Formats: sequence, structure tokens, C-alpha cells
Amino acid sequence: MAKTPGKLSETQVAVLAKATTTREAIQAATRRGDSETALRGYQDLRRAGQLSAEEWMRLGDLLDARGVLTEAVTAYKTAVSMNRALTEARQKLAYGLVRMNRVQDALAEYAKGVQIDGTSANLWTDYGVTLAAQQKEAAAGEAFNRALAINPNLMLALVGRANVRAAQGRHDEAHPDFERAFKLQPDNPLPRFNYAGSCLRRGDWAEGFKHYEARWGVNNIVEPIHRIPGAWLGEGDIAGKSIWVEGEQGFGDMLMFCRFLPNLADLGAKVIVNVPRALQDVIQSVDPRLEVLAMEDNRPVRADRYIPMASLALAFKAMPDKMPMAPYLKPVDAPDRLVAPPRTERRRIGIVWSGGTPFGLSGVRAVPLQDLLKAVSGAGEIIALQKEATKAERALLAKHDVAFFGDDLKNFADTAALAVSCDLVVSCDTGVAHLVAGLGVPLWLLLPFFSGWWAASGDQTPWFPEVRLWRQLTSEDWPGILAKVKDALAA
Repeated sequence: MAKTPGKLSETQVAVLAKATTTREAIQAATRRGDSETALRGYQDLRRAGQLSAEEWMRLGDLLDARGVLTEAVTAYKTAVSMNRALTEARQKLAYGLVRMNRVQDALAEYAKGVQIDGTSANLWTDYGVTLAAQQKEAAAGEAFNRALAINPNLMLALVGRANVRAAQGRHDEAHPDFERAFKLQPDNPLPRFNYAGSCLRRGDWAEGFKHYEARWGVNNIVEPIHRIPGAWLGEGDIAGKSIWVEGEQGFGDMLMFCRFLPNLADLGAKVIVNVPRALQDVIQSVDPRLEVLAMEDNRPVRADRYIPMASLALAFKAMPDKMPMAPYLKPVDAPDRLVAPPRTERRRIGIVWSGGTPFGLSGVRAVPLQDLLKAVSGAGEIIALQKEATKAERALLAKHDVAFFGDDLKNFADTAALAVSCDLVVSCDTGVAHLVAGLGVPLWLLLPFFSGWWAASGDQTPWFPEVRLWRQLTSEDWPGILAKVKDALAA
């Protein structure tokens, strides 16, 4: 029998009925917090070709929660292809792309999203955050302005705009935004942590390090798992007591703040330091009185008091003229230590072109290797102090006769052995640069236009006064800065 035009077939009716039942099961599972059942339901609808744009987005949420980011991004992309005005899905798509280190793709999605729907304050805010992370400060500031025009009480947009202004040295304009963010969410650590960065940038270390204690849980800074009762921040006598110092954040942070460890020992405390194994030997070189453990061993905490390593600056009231200066690290002798190549009469220059890629910062701190090699070529014997290199980078190093040690660099003590053999190191802002500076080896540090608070302006930093800072004059202008480096090396 021929089907009546416009009338569904029995098969189609059955499919729709099953989809309705599945949706009811998903809703029930969602209400009781059963994400596994909800996920299976969405996957059943996907196989049946019955997912709506919003359901594709919800499927993406569940996949993201399970840590399947690539599949989640695909789901969000399908959602916006079905409904380009589904702003929430586009926002999640862009954020997922950032986390996959596909920042330019993310920026394109944000731009498309605000063009389609310019009324979402949250979308403008996320766009601004990503622009700021890529050092596109003017565009980021405009995005935050647009967000706040829609919702003047959006805390994240206030903090974002304040950060942009602080990075530009406009601290008086940044302060009101921080103050408003504090009042809107007094228990949220994010505004205070970012305000700390503003204070440290402008040189108010006392206020800055006080608010820096709000860092836990902000910007992926995880509170050390070894926190125990009896936290110490400089108050009270610790002579004769044991104190556990927990390493935190990145290698560079630990290599910078470890300078304060002898101060603890000077107070008569037994100092136990817990750091990644890669840093264990070089942190031990700071002071023989330290007991330095490797985090990977998961040793039980046995101590009277506790302090996270970066909090040492607060505990000892660090000021530019009141803190230990380099060299506070020393090369480490050991039977298995890497031995630097024999010296020749030529000047030896170590290079570092990239390090870790902090969340959302891909490419900002890294220097193109080919451009760096052009700048240092002919200035002496060149050796690489960097452990990781792509296949293309290794080929480029070989072409320029640059010694590369790769997997022979087992830890930072091996890197230190190479560094102290150099007359000069030219490096981007990474953990190896902090190692070199802490060893007192001459360092030229290549900085992006907007750098971290510890080297916020000028051509010097109080943390390492002997280090020469080479700062971009405009965002992403590595060729300009490297041309000056080349001229200085030839002088």
C-alpha cells in the first residue's frame, strides 16, 4: 500500500517513539545524577540520527566530563553546525579548542560567535581571556568592555579588564575593577590572586605576597597535597622544629623561590623540601642543611610545621634589597652527571627556545628556533640546553652544528653542568632560564611584550639583577628583538 503523503511510516513512528522514551530516560538519569546512563542515552540517539543541536551540546558536556576532550569538541562543533546561533555550544567549542592548544581556531570561533550573537557577556569575557593570554591586550580590553556593557557585575570580566590595565602599567585604572570584583564575590580567590599580580608588577611586594596566598585553585595552581596542620608564614619560633616545604607550580617558580630555604635553616629549623625528582639534586645544592625529597616517592609527611615554597617570600618579607641573590644554586658533582664538552677558544653560547606551554600560552613565550639561530650564528660555539626538540628542530640544530644532548639531560643538575660551561646563555622565559640565573651564569632573557610579574618592566629584574632582559617592543615581535641581540653579540 502506498504511503499517504506527509504521513510517517510505521518505522519512522517507532524510531520517534523510541527516541521519546530515550529522552525521558536521559532526563530521569540527569535528575538523579547518573551521567553514565545519560551518556548511553545520548549515544543511542546519535546512532539513530535523532540528536538535536542542544542534545549534541549536552553529549559534549558528558564527554568532556569523562576527559574525552577531542570527542567533546567534535560534539560541540556538530551542535553549532546545526544551530549557528547556539552561543553556549560555540563558547564550549572555543574553550575546548584552547585546551587542545588550538588557540587560533578558538579565537576564530569566539570571533564568529560574537558576530552572530553580540549580547552574550560570558562569550565576550571568554574571548577577552583568550585574547589576553595571546598578548592581544587592546582587543582583549575591548572584549571585556563589551562584556561589562552588557553585565556590569560580571566578576570575570572585571578581573580580566583589570589584568589588561595592570599589564599595561595602568594600575590606578585597574584598582577600581579589582575592588568591585572583591565586593561582588568576597569569598572567591580569583580577584585577590590577580590583584596580587598587579601589586607585584608595580613593586608593592608586601601587599602582593599577602594576596598571593589566594592562589590555590586559581589558574590550575593546585594546593599541595601534603598540607598539614601547623602552617607557618613567618610567625613564631621554629628553632628545633621540623618544617616541610612543598614545591609548587612550575620548575621556574621553584628555582626562583628556593633561594629562601637557607633562611629557614638559619632559624634553627630542620628543613625538609619536597620537589619533583628532576629538581632534587639542584635544590639540594642550595644548602647542605636541607633534606630534599622527590615528590614521586610519595613520602609521608613528618614535620611540625608546613609552608608552600612560594610563601617563603611572604614569610621572610621579601623586598628587592632584602632577599638572597644569585648565585644561590651550584653545579652538582656526581659519578653519573653529564659532562660538558671540552671548551675551545671560542665563546660558548647556550640557547633555549621553548619550554612548557602553560594553559593558553602556546607560542607566546617560545622563540622560533630558526630566528634564534640566525641571531646567534657566528657568535661562537652554540650548544642547546633544552631537553625536548621536534624532529624538524633537531635537523635544524644539526644543520647549524649546534650540540644537542636531548635524553642525556636526565635532570636539572645535568642541565646545570652544561650551563656553567657557557660564557652566555640566550633563553626564552622558562625553567632553564631560572636555573641559569640562579647559578649566576650570564643570561640574556628573551621576553614577550607582556611578561610575568617578576620581570614586568625595564631591562632588569630585582630577582636577578645581573640578567639582561630583552623585551619585545610590540606583541609577537621576535624578529625585532632578535635583530638587536644579533647586533649586541657582534659588538
